[in-house]
Amino acid sequence: PQQLFEVKVQAACDGRIISSARIKSVGKNVTAKCYG
Repeated sequence: PQQLFEVKVQAACDGRIISSARIKSVGKNVTAKCYG
């Protein structure tokens, strides 16, 4: 997915703390879409 790739790129740029928080929130949204 394009969105997931974008988050990974931002993670590399922004640093560990921000990136981990964003990835967690995105992961929740993805699983919600899959199971919902």
